[in-house]
Amino acid sequence: MIVLKRLRVESLKLLRGIDLSFPWRGSVLIEGPNEAGKSTLFEAIYFALYGRALVGEENRPTLASLIPHDRSRVHVSLTLMSGESELEVTRALTRGRTGAIAPEATLVVRRPGAREERASSVHAVNERIEQELRGIDYDTFRNSLFMEQKALERIEVLPRESRDKAISRLLGLERLALAERLVAPPVELRERAAGLRERLEVAERRGAARDAGQRASDVDLRLRAAELLAAVTWRDGLAAQRAELSQREAALLEERDAIRARLQRIEEVSALERDQRAARSGEPRRAPGRPGGRGTPARSAPPPGRDQRAGGTARSRRGAPAPAYPERRGRPAHRERRAGGGSGARGGKPGGGGAGGRA
Repeated sequence: MIVLKRLRVESLKLLRGIDLSFPWRGSVLIEGPNEAGKSTLFEAIYFALYGRALVGEENRPTLASLIPHDRSRVHVSLTLMSGESELEVTRALTRGRTGAIAPEATLVVRRPGAREERASSVHAVNERIEQELRGIDYDTFRNSLFMEQKALERIEVLPRESRDKAISRLLGLERLALAERLVAPPVELRERAAGLRERLEVAERRGAARDAGQRASDVDLRLRAAELLAAVTWRDGLAAQRAELSQREAALLEERDAIRARLQRIEEVSALERDQRAARSGEPRRAPGRPGGRGTPARSAPPPGRDQRAGGTARSRRGAPAPAYPERRGRPAHRERRAGGGSGARGGKPGGGGAGGRA
């Protein structure tokens, strides 16, 4: 931020012995009749900063116009703050006997905690002030802060086109227009740039189309991958179900075999019971035993009318084949007796071998 602190003018145009101190904050109003020197105060500030006179519309004021007619010297001192730096600039103009103007300038820069710096040549002072003001040169300062009253009065009576040009000159817009004309490319370059822009748009559209095709391909691949994943998942599920069904089938087969074994055992037990009942129904009465002892059952002869052949199988009274199981004590079984073994068959010779005749 730039803040004015003090302005001292010994002589500049109509000003004599001016010493103004500006407040740190607030606005300053300068009041007075015409030609009293109100605008000259701003010109003194402008001269102290840049060592130039304000530029008019029709003529270009020179430094000689700043020297009073009754004097040969101009002396102005300005103190201001730019950020944390305090600048004290002093400028003077001296007119010699030949009419030549000799400018003088000094600058003192003070910073907190730093040594005081000084510049004593006009060129060095101008460069240092522009540096301390962050690059604000005299044209920028004038166009942003000053508007001459007489220039406005002359602008009011000008034609529209001339008025626009004058306002542009006062605001510094003519330089912007000139810069635009200087930097504006020629027609050939503009046409070439337009063609390049069209080609760029076409390339961008093609690139967008390629990108869209690539995205569509990616989406298609993702869909196919999802379908394959679903198929693999379904296949794995079927394999798991098949394995489970195989286990269940094996368990059912084992259960079936166990049931068959139990049924077979039941049938065998039933047949055994039937044979036992059949054996009980054909068992003879017990013979009377000896006195004081148990009677011993005699073996019964085969029923009449049945043939007994050597090596044959005795049949029960019901006609079913007799099961092959060992004889139980006290329950004779109807088995065929081999002829010729042991004591021999009935009707055979004692101790003789061979087949015997019928009993």
